[in-house]
Amino acid sequence: MRCIESAGDNFFFELSVKEHGWFTELIGRYPMVPVAHHSLSRAPSGDEYEADQALLEEALAEHRAQTRRQVQDMLEEKDRFQKTASGVRLRLESGEIDWLLEVLNDVRVGCWIRLGKPDTAAISTLEITSENAGLIWGMELCGFFQAALMAAREI
Repeated sequence: MRCIESAGDNFFFELSVKEHGWFTELIGRYPMVPVAHHSLSRAPSGDEYEADQALLEEALAEHRAQTRRQVQDMLEEKDRFQKTASGVRLRLESGEIDWLLEVLNDVRVGCWIRLGKPDTAAISTLEITSENAGLIWGMELCGFFQAALMAAREI
């Protein structure tokens, strides 16, 4: 995936057919970070904490539902992804890049959590198994797509 053009608030990316499939699969996994991962404090105490935590979880659920609808709308939008001779062309507005970075980060962190939160050194030494291969793949590819989106902002 690479940015091939930016015009005003619009960015155009070129993806190979495989990258397009991977991209749509990954953003289709949103959300992956468990709700329990988000908390107000590491040392909860009292009824006030419980009420505030419930409020946080409610707001998070609403935000996730809205973002999930945005992802689905984007995937279903006619002319969002245009087939080209070399693959697929994707058009994004500046604000869409921001929320796609959020979506990809959620999927990436969700994969990392499901892998057991390994540190950077441990990731490179993980034994790839049938159980964790998809998580490692997802985490690394999210990083690839995030880097491409962030690089486009620097053009």
